[in-house]
Amino acid sequence: MQDQKTISCQCGAVEICLSGAPILSGECVCTSCRSAGAMMQSLKGAPQILSAYGGTKVIVFRKDRLRVQTGEMQLKEFRLDPKSKTRRVIATCCNTPMMIEYTPGHWYSLYAHNFAPEDRPPVESRSFTASLPDPSILPQDTVNAKTVTAGFIFKMLASFAAMGFRKPKTRFVHGTLDLQVAGADTAANGAS
Repeated sequence: MQDQKTISCQCGAVEICLSGAPILSGECVCTSCRSAGAMMQSLKGAPQILSAYGGTKVIVFRKDRLRVQTGEMQLKEFRLDPKSKTRRVIATCCNTPMMIEYTPGHWYSLYAHNFAPEDRPPVESRSFTASLPDPSILPQDTVNAKTVTAGFIFKMLASFAAMGFRKPKTRFVHGTLDLQVAGADTAANGAS
């Protein structure tokens, strides 16, 4: 039997079932993740997802190993640019960021704060540190890569090969949020 975990939003209305081991555990400090994280965590009742230096911790899973168990209609997308291939998925019931999806990819980057502490693997590497104004502020607890590490690329390619080079379509996101229009003090649930 495969190892299974369930993560949920803050209020428990959205539950996501994950099977198997993650591809990797990382932290991104790119400009987009820092900007999007600041916008999402400013929503009414949203959890803090950014570290003190602006990092976003994620646990990466293959798309074929994720299933939305409950609350699918609460999941809406947010993009920094409407044309971007990267979207963040938010549970609008309680404004909990759930995941990042590079839509042409074969993986989801799930926000680590939604996992129980015992289910959070240590961060294997920190990515895109060159985008920080002062990378010297970063802790030295793992590799601080200017872009991504060779190990990161190898793990992503190996997982893609293990999936038979398939890219499952995401069918559980229903609607779009414009956080720039919704505003920091507005619940995302009311945005369209």
